[in-house]
Amino acid sequence: MEPDIKPMSNDSKYSLSRRKALLGLGTVGVAGAGAGVGTSALFSDEEEFDENQITAGTLDMAVKAEVVAANEYWSNQGILGNPLTADGDVVQNFQLNDVKPGDWAIICFTVDSVGNNPFYLTIHGDAEEYRETEGTSTEPEEDADGNTTDAGFEPVTATNAELGDKLLVSYWEQWDGTAPSEGTQSGDKSNLARMDSISNTESNTYPAPTTDDGVPEYQEPGEDGVVTSGTLGYTDAREFYFGLDQDPNNPGTGNDPLGNGIASGDGILVGGVSDPVQVGSTDTNEIGRPRMGDPDGDGEAELTFYLLLELPSEVGNEIQGDAVKGNLRFSAEQVRNNDDPRSGRNSS
Repeated sequence: MEPDIKPMSNDSKYSLSRRKALLGLGTVGVAGAGAGVGTSALFSDEEEFDENQITAGTLDMAVKAEVVAANEYWSNQGILGNPLTADGDVVQNFQLNDVKPGDWAIICFTVDSVGNNPFYLTIHGDAEEYRETEGTSTEPEEDADGNTTDAGFEPVTATNAELGDKLLVSYWEQWDGTAPSEGTQSGDKSNLARMDSISNTESNTYPAPTTDDGVPEYQEPGEDGVVTSGTLGYTDAREFYFGLDQDPNNPGTGNDPLGNGIASGDGILVGGVSDPVQVGSTDTNEIGRPRMGDPDGDGEAELTFYLLLELPSEVGNEIQGDAVKGNLRFSAEQVRNNDDPRSGRNSS
């Protein structure tokens, strides 16, 4: 008898649904992934720059002022020495009273860089701060002046006072004397030299040589501020502030000291536009140029200049009781990356 052999049915013995097939493939995949975790051995490394920081530089200046010499009367009033430093706050100083013809005083200004950034320096005088008054009138003044009505401190365009037109204010680069703060005071106005063109009413360049060594030195002026010989003429207070026309309503905008005065819109850039000084520079050429030095020995250039206040002996009774007041303001602007040292203009 032939055995009862039935044909094999694929559907009955190897029945695989699509879902079962996918499940099986997924299981294999999971197993393969698990095996891979145990056998990986890749090289790796890590480096880090941490605590990164950028700090802005600083620019700070300090201005010291000291009366280094004066005539005998003012010297006896205790105004010599006692240097004052402006470094952040406004310093009010130098109130001189009982000024008479023949009186004079020299004020030394030193501008220093407190930080490590050199800067250009501009000197300003605020037109709104300059005022004059007739003050107390006397019979001699009335006879000499004729108009002594006092309305208090007024702008130069409105005042009847004459002191601002007679008091000479001149800017000098050099004084060969000893300041009281440096020891025993010595030297007077005859030790002044190198008057800057900012104060010379007779020429818009450096004065002609007045000594054998070629350095222009102080000469005694007349009532109008002009010396008897040479090419020197000293600015009075109004000219020093507002230029030769003494007109605060006509301020200049360039760097012409004679035309503008320190109260011009831009002030006076020290050294001029073509070669401005760099206060705080470590350049030995900068330290060695006129007006610049290193008195504190820190290796950085400092600016030193002198203002001579002088009332000529020839001035008469017309100034009795008059008074004048004003201010000086200094502004600094960084040297680095600065092609226009006056870009800040009136910023301080």
